[in-house]
Amino acid sequence: MNKPRNIEGKWWIHGDDRPAHFGVLSFDPEEGLELTVKIPQDRTVGETFLALFHAQGIPTVTNGHQGAEGAVTPCINRARDEIDVPNVIQGRDEGNRPVTLFGCSCLRPGIGSGLDVYRIDCLAAIVDFHGQSWKEARFKSVRVSYTLLHDWMNPQGGDQRTDERHSAQLNQIASLSIEGSRLTNQSSGEVLTRFVHYASFEFTAPIEVKQIRDGYASVFQRLLCLLTGERVFIEEIQLFDPANRDPDADARLKGSELLTANTKISDATRDKHALQMIANFDEIAADFESIMKRWFECHERLEPVLDLHFAVLFGLVATIDSKFLFLAQALEVYHARSALFTSRDVPADAHRERVRAILEKVPTEYRDWASDKLAFANQKTLAQRLSEILAFHRTEAEKLTAGIDDFADKIRHTRNYLTHYSGEPRQSGKVARGMELVKVTYALNALLKICMLKELGIRGDPIERILRKHSQMRFVTLDPE
Repeated sequence: MNKPRNIEGKWWIHGDDRPAHFGVLSFDPEEGLELTVKIPQDRTVGETFLALFHAQGIPTVTNGHQGAEGAVTPCINRARDEIDVPNVIQGRDEGNRPVTLFGCSCLRPGIGSGLDVYRIDCLAAIVDFHGQSWKEARFKSVRVSYTLLHDWMNPQGGDQRTDERHSAQLNQIASLSIEGSRLTNQSSGEVLTRFVHYASFEFTAPIEVKQIRDGYASVFQRLLCLLTGERVFIEEIQLFDPANRDPDADARLKGSELLTANTKISDATRDKHALQMIANFDEIAADFESIMKRWFECHERLEPVLDLHFAVLFGLVATIDSKFLFLAQALEVYHARSALFTSRDVPADAHRERVRAILEKVPTEYRDWASDKLAFANQKTLAQRLSEILAFHRTEAEKLTAGIDDFADKIRHTRNYLTHYSGEPRQSGKVARGMELVKVTYALNALLKICMLKELGIRGDPIERILRKHSQMRFVTLDPE
């Protein structure tokens, strides 16, 4: 999935009941998938113009009749289906393996008197699979390759673990195994051997590719990002299920392959010593199964928190103001969703009673308005949430916020200012700005990482590494204040 390639073959771009045409499927992980099909034509000039109108969705009159008032009633040509392409396109590669393309669209094919050129964008492809819909693509097991997984597994830098298998039951339907493999390539008279690790997910019954990718492969990818301290990428997804195998094909060990865009993989870190990571495999090996199971449970419960946090870690947020807002919201949502804290200010029964008492005193014409305002009044404020989080992680928070005066208040006032833009003025000193905002943002980032590690039961050296790295940071600006 990380290497560009071209797949030549025949493609049924107008449906399975129409003739197939030769074409080339181009895959680039940074750009995605594009199928180019060129179909020879023998049209007159008039027929070419007619086909151009159809390609642009312009109704054309092929014949008509004159009514009683002398007006012409058009008969719209229905040949548009010759221009449109289906959402799912079937194909066969040069080895006659089936290839199914999903999410296909062709905005405007190139129409000519001698040749039609279709450039079809595809959201995903599965090689060695034939199916009629994305939901129909179901598999019982999957093998996923990740950048840095092998380095994470080998803190000594060797390949001594290639024959080991580490397994964890994630939930009632899925298990995870990390395995090592020795790959041998022979070319030009040379034999090259390399060692790799990959993650295998096994399911009790076939599940949809979307769930495999989003609910399992990507979730484990995020854990590797947290533990390695780097952005980890999925390199390859191989899918296995005997029920989906082409009956005319020989048995293959490789299985089907999922191809989708993998933006920024060219920037991936591919070499990092395990001892430089936040937590390498050795440090969690004794609790491997419990940590894996806990991570998948945490991810489901804390997914909005992780979405916000990883948007910053993955460089999807550009400005320091936006990074701060994402991380501040992530910390607020973390408090609301973590089992370590409660979101209610007082018990629900007590709140209902005080709302009832207040509404009894409110004039009738304002009662509905007051009821709406009090509906969420039992939720703790941002200040309360921050106070509880910092108290729970007091030792780490004191080290992260050293040199930042009134850290919790700075977060609250800055968040309110940037969100509402009508609160405390920046000149008041309560709102972080410039270098102070950078320091607050980086402290928030480190604090969220520590919160996630503790949710997994990871303490000790991994947390100390985060604190040590943070303490060694030096903030430099072009415009010192």
